Formats: sequence, structure tokens, C-alpha cells
Amino acid sequence: MKLGLIKFKYGEEILCEYQFEDNNLIFVKNAAYMMPIENRQWHLMTWLPYTNVKNGIKFDKSEILFVTDLSDDMVEYYNKWLEALKNNVRIDLDK
Repeated sequence: MKLGLIKFKYGEEILCEYQFEDNNLIFVKNAAYMMPIENRQWHLMTWLPYTNVKNGIKFDKSEILFVTDLSDDMVEYYNKWLEALKNNVRIDLDK
């Protein structure tokens, strides 16, 4: 699976692990969205935290505007967030 940002046609953006499938679908897991906070900063937050979507969900490719790679800094930030999520640990990712 690859790590990247998916922008949906309806405007939402998620950071996630993804894999394109042959049947016109894209498989997404461990998705996060960027939640804006004060001073033009943001934090990652679990996408649809009230569901089991972190285990994976499939979308039709037609729902996606584009997919792009993350910057090295963003990959590091996402990986820290994901590790904390898997270990059920709350950490300050800004430190």
C-alpha cells in the first residue's frame, strides 16, 4: 500500500494508506483528516472515528479528484500519528 493524500470530488481531503484495485476501486485504510486549529495550524484526526473505516473501505475511483504523495515532513507526522493510534496513546505530535 502507498501513503498519500486523496482529494474527493466533494471537497474532503484525507491522508491514508491506499491501493488501486483492478475493478475501478481504490482501497483506503488508516485514514486521517486535517483538523484546523488556532494560529493557522492543524492536527490529524481519525477520519470517521465512529466507524471501523480504519480497517479499510473501498471507493469507486470516479469519486476521487486526485491522489498525491506526501512531503517527507508529512509522512513523518502521519507515521507518528498512526503509531500513537495503534498503541492507543495520546501524544503531542508537535514536539
